[in-house]
Parts: sequence; structure tokens; C-alpha cells
Amino acid sequence: MKTEFIPNNVFLDFPCGICGSYYELSFVTVALHLDDGTTISDVCPMCLEAGKTGLEERAKERIRLLGEKMERANQMLERIARIDHFPTLQEYRKAEDEAYAEAGFGTVEERENEDAELDPSAKQDPSEDPVEFLLGRKK
Repeated sequence: MKTEFIPNNVFLDFPCGICGSYYELSFVTVALHLDDGTTISDVCPMCLEAGKTGLEERAKERIRLLGEKMERANQMLERIARIDHFPTLQEYRKAEDEAYAEAGFGTVEERENEDAELDPSAKQDPSEDPVEFLLGRKK
């Protein structure tokens, strides 16, 4: 396995493939490659600072944390199987509407009408449900 410095022109937070920490990319990043050139991971400055021995420890810690996350995800999956009733989106929307009305903010329709008065382009056609569209149920 080898490392390589690679020029970069994207400046955003990026996850380190070794430790999982997010770091801001700079003009140069360090990438780990297999001997055949396949990129395995970018490496954050903290892992670089840790050196090879520290790098192994940081990778082991990430594996430990991922194991904990996997255990929690499996527990969640088991709990999901035991749910008696899971609300529908419509039930959620009704409860949300009731909570807004109880808090004095009015119904969804009243709030949309207020929004439309401020910005006429904000009024949404009731048949156009953005959640349904995002879920692929409406086009």
C-alpha cells in the first residue's frame, strides 16, 4: 500500500476514511492506495500527525465505534419488528395540524393562505404533496 499527495480544488468538510473525523480539505490531500492504484481512503491531518502507529490505533477506535453503532442499529431493527402501530404520513400531518392549531398558529390551510398573501407564489396546490413526490408516489 502506498500514499500519494493529490491536488484538490474542493473546499468542504470531508470524512477521513481512517478515523471518520470530518476535516476541511485543503489544496492537497493524502490518499492511501493499493499497489494496483485503487484508492482506499483519504487521510485527515490528525491521522497524519498520529503517524503509522497512531494511525492503526485511530482505525481500531473507529472500528470499535462502528461496532457500537451496528449493535444499536440491530437493536433498533429488533424493536421496529415489535411496533404494534406505526403512524401513517396522513396521521402525522393531522396530529401536526392539531398541534399547530392548539398552539394558536391555525390550520395548515390557514398558514398556507397567510404565506400566499405574503408571497403569492408560495401557495401550494393541495394535490401537490412534496413528501409524496419525494417518495416517488406522485409525479
